[in-house]
Amino acid sequence: KKTSTITISDKSRNGNILVATNDNGFYVFNIYKKQWTHFVYDDKNSFSLKSNNVTWLYEDHYVNFWICVEGGLDFYENETGRFYHTSPKSNGNFTTFGEEMFLEDKEHKIWMAPSGHGIVTCEPVTKKFISFRTDSTNKNSLRTGAVACIFQKQSAELFISCHTVVAVFNEK
Repeated sequence: KKTSTITISDKSRNGNILVATNDNGFYVFNIYKKQWTHFVYDDKNSFSLKSNNVTWLYEDHYVNFWICVEGGLDFYENETGRFYHTSPKSNGNFTTFGEEMFLEDKEHKIWMAPSGHGIVTCEPVTKKFISFRTDSTNKNSLRTGAVACIFQKQSAELFISCHTVVAVFNEK
């Protein structure tokens, strides 16, 4: 029998246990109800998890999940029970992700830095992913697509570390 490898294990905002696997989706253990919920890919459901190979998992302020899977990034909306998927062609490699490349800002908007592909955010209302990348015709674009870290201090601006440069990023 094949055994799944746990790729990440963490606590959620409310203390629940999050467990991601390399071939069996992810699990959430509700510490209050003492029960497991298992999320997996279902080829008959376009709103299921995109892949069972989960490399990273985050629960946001609204108790939604952001899941790095083989081939892209999934967003799980807790209210509807639906997964929304990115296009790997437009949003980069989400399998090489770390906590330092992921930020929930002070307004609870999610920012991500997929390996070598600038910054990506998701509009909460439309579920559309928006990319900010290097553009040689735009002097206000990112200098490089290789973002190493995203962080935010007291102001609304994001600080983007791109190897030897730290840039201030303002979406507007």
